[in-house]
Amino acid sequence: MTWLLGYVDPSDPCFVAAILAITFNPLFWNVVARWEQKTRKLSRAFRSPYLACYSLGAAILLLNVLRSHCFTQAMLSQPKMESLDNPTAYRTGLALLGVGSAFVISSFLALGFTGTFLGDYFGILKEARVTTFPFNVLDNPMYWGSTANYLGWAVICCSPAPWSLGDPRELEKVGPADGRCLPALPAESPRRAHWILHMPLGGTGPISRKQPKDTVRGGQVPCNIVLHASPTGLLLTAVVALVYKVAVLYEEPFTAQIYQQKASPSHKRS
Repeated sequence: MTWLLGYVDPSDPCFVAAILAITFNPLFWNVVARWEQKTRKLSRAFRSPYLACYSLGAAILLLNVLRSHCFTQAMLSQPKMESLDNPTAYRTGLALLGVGSAFVISSFLALGFTGTFLGDYFGILKEARVTTFPFNVLDNPMYWGSTANYLGWAVICCSPAPWSLGDPRELEKVGPADGRCLPALPAESPRRAHWILHMPLGGTGPISRKQPKDTVRGGQVPCNIVLHASPTGLLLTAVVALVYKVAVLYEEPFTAQIYQQKASPSHKRS
């Protein structure tokens, strides 16, 4: 963990914003859902528990978009890790994104919108707890699928490559006089982009001397993408996992209790 912290500047505003977004989201939806479960004020305000649940779900989705944006900006604002800039790491990141997305999407399809977005706190219950895929593979697949997505994105994070990274003197010509440039930035600079050759309007350029040969086709690579595999992203993913773990400890007993009550004989008679 010490070596990882060496790549991270905790005082960076983007990093602070990402930490706040990651921790705020589960806190927000759990506080609002418990408040609704105790008071029914949202249901009364919207005159329907379904409309109230849909509104909370929409708010959660918007907060998740903001969280992902802050996560990405935090990675792009801090140094990248050279050892993660290789084809194996890139393929691993893609695999994590694929598995994570499969768990998230299949969880949503199994639960539906209200089941995904805390409908049980609004009194919207299914006949029984969902036990089909992916819930028969692991508990809380939505949370762990999301964590896998963040981990995969931390490994393959990329951003549009600008024509110039600031001062033109930071660029050195590496090809004919047609605008193809390679950033000549110091090794410790967080803005290094040695995988990519920049050209106006995107396009393609010759292979960089630092590029693995098996990452290009036909001797050319796209010049409008910069890979930025990020140690900061790895640390933020650990925070995501920790926050989800705490959320599960808070949410799971309530979910188990309400479905136990629903299955009890007294509840069925009523």
